[in-house]
Amino acid sequence: MRQFIIDGSSKGIAMGAGIVEVNGLGFVKTHTFQTYHLKADATLAEIYAFDCALQLIQQKGNAERIFEIYSDHKLVHKLFNKSLDEITNDLYIDNIKKQVALIKKFAKFELRYTDEIVKHYAKMAHLLSREYMMDPLTERIIKQSESLKMNVMN
Repeated sequence: MRQFIIDGSSKGIAMGAGIVEVNGLGFVKTHTFQTYHLKADATLAEIYAFDCALQLIQQKGNAERIFEIYSDHKLVHKLFNKSLDEITNDLYIDNIKKQVALIKKFAKFELRYTDEIVKHYAKMAHLLSREYMMDPLTERIIKQSESLKMNVMN
């Protein structure tokens, strides 16, 4: 079994994803991802983190058969735990649903709420999700996007 504890964060147009991967023997591997989106927010960042975890699962191929992803975000659970067959008007979400359906064909897959057992990993994932803020280029992009928003509003 392999567990992925995820968290997403956003600031301005920047988004980060932090993922703590725990294998069946308890060994931990950390992952950080970052991207930009003009409509970045906390929800999109958490969906992005979920997508990144799915990409990691797909990279494992058939080497693993049981996967669990832990998220504390209710909308992620609503979108990807119950309504996989519902088509949305969002191509990104529909593509993620297809990835989940594909993974479920070759492995046991569960999306679970972050709980007491993995809460220390969730704290790690949160810190990892904020790594993008350490990048000087990202800091400049965030400042530039915020000033552009201010100019548009005035």
